[in-house]
Amino acid sequence: MKRISRTFRTALKEAGIKDFRFHDLRHFASTNLRRAGVDTASVVKIVGHKSEKMWKRYNAIEESDLLNAAKKLNTYLETNTLITPASTAAGSVSVTA
Repeated sequence: MKRISRTFRTALKEAGIKDFRFHDLRHFASTNLRRAGVDTASVVKIVGHKSEKMWKRYNAIEESDLLNAAKKLNTYLETNTLITPASTAAGSVSVTA
């Protein structure tokens, strides 16, 4: 492998991948590290950003990420709160402390 850029372009061509730059790997790394649960400070260091602001620029949030966040919140609330439907009042909620 004499030149990384030529090797990278050849690999993309052979894989049939278009509109992709070597730098795009940094975007994927930022996003996938976050999705894996790695803390922001560590991701910033790993990816080589100077600030959290720059990391936020590279970090992609998709609808699936938001759905996963909502599911995590729901799971947390189900296991950490005591809310039970009232048996007598339709549509009301009884909260047990």
